Amino acid sequence: MWTFQNDQQMKAILELEGARSARVVAIVGGAVLEQCLQNSLQWRLLPDKVGIERMFKPTGPLGPFANKIDLGYLLYMYDKPTRDVMSGVCKIRNFFAHQLVASFDAKDKNYQKAFARLTLHKTNEFYPDMNSLGPSKDKIPTPRSKRAVFVENIKILMFLLIRDMNMHMPWSNQPGVTYDAMRTVLDASQHTTLLDTRARPKPPRRQT
Repeated sequence: MWTFQNDQQMKAILELEGARSARVVAIVGGAVLEQCLQNSLQWRLLPDKVGIERMFKPTGPLGPFANKIDLGYLLYMYDKPTRDVMSGVCKIRNFFAHQLVASFDAKDKNYQKAFARLTLHKTNEFYPDMNSLGPSKDKIPTPRSKRAVFVENIKILMFLLIRDMNMHMPWSNQPGVTYDAMRTVLDASQHTTLLDTRARPKPPRRQT
């Protein structure tokens, strides 16, 4: 089960799902997550086109994936363990991008350390709910390979990022109108079931 913000992400997800190459999975998966994070960050920021472009350009302060991850953490978009998972994805993507020979079973110590950070499939039984702070009714499948672990953690991270967008007013850090009510809706009987990627409605987003 996937969720996404735009058609670009949907097409990249389809490429990832159909890929035989581990390198394609790692690089495309990392790129989809980075764009999702950037869109979620921009949802919180003043919609100044020139300022946004200057900050997020490749040589800008928020160009690097790692810097985006840190800013999201500082904005309370996710907790420290989730930040560490996202950082692991970033490092794994970089490993595949810069190594001529790479696989999800690589013995490189730095790669293995990064992969060990991918723990969201262990700490969560269900995918996050998109409209509350609790879990949805959709159970996270048990990954059967390291590739599946990588992909599943990206899925969970994207759910968390898009939920953060749904729960905040656009272009501010102000909680959405229903935020206080959402905080009280934590039992599974009141959760909204997510749709699959073929039917998932896109959250509102600002054009840049």
